[in-house]
Amino acid sequence: MSGERRGRTAHAARHCTIGTGLNLLHDLESIGATTLVFTTVEFKHSANSALPV
Repeated sequence: MSGERRGRTAHAARHCTIGTGLNLLHDLESIGATTLVFTTVEFKHSANSALPV
């Protein structure tokens, strides 16, 4: 996924599984005339421990 550019549509959902010791960085840029809205959900039962809040 590194360096990928993808178009998304409104209400699109995607599920990823991240392996032990790995991470995923969301690098978002709004290039349209409307407001960018983004939500991410992390599951408690994962290969990686939760980060402190």
